[in-house]
This record gives sequence, structure tokens and C-alpha cells, in this order.
Amino acid sequence: MKSSGKLLCLAGLSGTGKSTIADYCRQNDVAYFYTADIIPAVIPDEKRIHFGDKFRQADGYIKQAMEKAMQVHGERPLLVVDSVRSPTEWDYVRGLGRDSFLMALVCDRDVRMKRLQRRDGFDPEKVKRRDMKDLGLIAGSRFNIGALMPVADFYLDNSGLLSATYLKLDVIFREVRDGIRSKV
Repeated sequence: MKSSGKLLCLAGLSGTGKSTIADYCRQNDVAYFYTADIIPAVIPDEKRIHFGDKFRQADGYIKQAMEKAMQVHGERPLLVVDSVRSPTEWDYVRGLGRDSFLMALVCDRDVRMKRLQRRDGFDPEKVKRRDMKDLGLIAGSRFNIGALMPVADFYLDNSGLLSATYLKLDVIFREVRDGIRSKV
């Protein structure tokens, strides 16, 4: 799986802007891979989150996802992967032989809640439970996005204007392509 291309993995809670980055990548011919795409398409959307979480907890999920990402995008100079959700997954990705970077996405809580209500119809209690699981605060959870935040190469606060987020992405993508780790 060795490659000379750069790999930028995203880590962030639901509603912090991973889909916004996916849209930006599609609009700007940047290779993008959503790890949940390895979940069979025959599973209805309303059950994909639950099934995806269970599947992700199985050993080998990130390996399968990254193998598929490399098959699909091969030698592209920059591949953005959504998402890495634990230090174990990040350790695996870093061992692939590509120059790997991690971008932590953050967003104001009120902005996130509005996005999630508009997008998913989540109620605040469901969001709180999911956040606790994703942050590794629930016993037995193999996720721990919170532990990834301090080791991220880049931080993107996606609380403001879309145009500002796109400008920040331009800078981050340029720095990743140049091999710069700047904690922007």
C-alpha cells in the first residue's frame, strides 16, 4: 500500500463539517474517500449509523476501508479520508507508508446543534449520547475522537462562514501537499 501521495484524515464529531469538506473536495478535484462507503449499500440509511458503528468496532474495519480507498484513488497526490475515530485507527493509517496528516474539525456547539437538527432531525439527547460514545466517554467504546485532537496536525474551526472554511481548506491542502505540519 506504499504511495508517494499525501493522506489527510479527518477527525471530528457529527456536524463539525466533514460533509462540507467532502463537497469542497468534489468541487476541486481532490480525491475523497468516506470510510462508511465500505458498508453495504443494501442497508437502509436509517440503520447505517447503527450498523456502521457496530461494523467499525470489529477488528479490521479501518484496514478494509483504507485498502478500498487506495484501490479507488491509488496514486492521487492528495487523498482526504473521512474519518478516523480513534488513536488505534490513526496508528494504523500512519503505518501505511504514505505521508499522513490528521485534521481535527471543531465547531461551536450551538452551530453544530442547528446543523444536526436541520440535517438529521437529531434531538439533543441523541446527539449527547453519540458525542459521548464518539469521545470515548462510554465504557466499552472503541472510539475516542477526543484523544485525536491533541495530536492533530491541523485544526479547522468550521463555525463560521462557508467561504472562510473554504479559504482555510485551501491553506491546509497546500500545506499538506508541501509536507508542512503547522497546527493551523
